[in-house]
Amino acid sequence: MVLEKKKIKSQSTIRGIFAKAFENNGLAYINPHSFRHSFVRKALTLTKPIYIPLLSQNLGHKTGETLLDAYGTAPEHQRGRILKGFGEENGG
Repeated sequence: MVLEKKKIKSQSTIRGIFAKAFENNGLAYINPHSFRHSFVRKALTLTKPIYIPLLSQNLGHKTGETLLDAYGTAPEHQRGRILKGFGEENGG
């Protein structure tokens, strides 16, 4: 298989690429933003706060605040678990 470099011109283009790739592999479609969302949530758990503006810029946001506003809240079903572990992680 030969890969070509092509500039993606719109969101509909990337959605079409994803849809075709999932269909070709017999998988249910998952939209590109779901991958982006999962990536950012995982990155926020692994990175130091100083890197948030850099991550945000790489995603096309103007500031780190944009990233935190969009992705910085914990899902409701995880909040209790996160808060229970907080004291342990910080020696408390």
